Amino acid sequence: MNKLNIALVTQSLDTKSGSRAPVELAKALSKNHKITIFAAGGSLSVKKNLERQGLKVIFLNPIQLFINILIGRFGAISFHGTFPYFVASRLTNVPILCTYYGTQFDAYLERSFGNNSNLNRALNKLVNLIIYTKTKLILSLSTKRTSISKFTKSEARRLYGSLSDLIYLSGASNLVYSQKKDLIFTILAVSRFTPYKGFDGIINAFNKLKKTNTRLVIAGSSQNRRYLELLQKKSNKQIKIIRNPSDQILSKLYSKASCFVSFDRYLFFGMPICEAETFSLPILAYNAAAAGELVEHGKNGYLFISETELTKYLNLLITKPKLRLRLGKQAFIKSQNYTWKITAKNYEKLLFKLIRKNG
Repeated sequence: MNKLNIALVTQSLDTKSGSRAPVELAKALSKNHKITIFAAGGSLSVKKNLERQGLKVIFLNPIQLFINILIGRFGAISFHGTFPYFVASRLTNVPILCTYYGTQFDAYLERSFGNNSNLNRALNKLVNLIIYTKTKLILSLSTKRTSISKFTKSEARRLYGSLSDLIYLSGASNLVYSQKKDLIFTILAVSRFTPYKGFDGIINAFNKLKKTNTRLVIAGSSQNRRYLELLQKKSNKQIKIIRNPSDQILSKLYSKASCFVSFDRYLFFGMPICEAETFSLPILAYNAAAAGELVEHGKNGYLFISETELTKYLNLLITKPKLRLRLGKQAFIKSQNYTWKITAKNYEKLLFKLIRKNG
């Protein structure tokens, strides 16, 4: 097999939330190919760790990216970045495989949580238009596209008229089972602290549970300070909020948990769900976007449409440990369909085709 020389362009080099995906992809591809990561910025510790694994990592601006790609003799670009970096990549005429992660509209209102003034609503519409226009240009001008779920593949075609291949992602590759389950029924939710993740809805559902011998653990990266403050106000002694957990702490949380909950309104894929499934946790997920692709209702978990339904399914799992065990086993089986080895293999096939066609 020929060794590819690939430039992977991303915005933030990090292992938090969605920023983890390009990092994990680069690591998986680098086992058989030469991968250079170009990023706008990010974590120096992540950079050093990747360099120890043999990857070349460069922090740079769009102009520097343009120059580096021109002199790097890359066969293709795997693109996961923002519009200025796409323009720089496109001007090099190196074929681009763009990954479509889904479009989150109303981002401005998310950031201004609690302030839905007329001015903010008007600004939100303007930001939505800018988001749409930039995404449309990126997808239209890419040589080839791939989407991270059936939902995002459909969305790319519906919103932008763009055809794409489907390649699923996975979760963190370095999380390992670390200790036994808690004796207390522990509900785990992991993601960024931003309103559309629905942590407040999870807290509301948790507070309606019949059983008192339960615990809710919410872990995530800091994103929206006012939303985090709201969650802290709604919390009690049975609810624990953990900010910016390390992978070691995440491993312990997944290992000790009894089930995993996601109330994400924009679940374009769901890396934390994949991670939870590898720890044999039954999944309860809000039935939106790609949730149904990861959770088969009644087989490896349950899909819900309201706080009331979430409370109902939590009570079911609390009172029926054998059901919990059966769902967890099926969740683990499901997780084997989503590994970075499989993801990298599928990217590799598309990159070879892209280079042969445009070489």
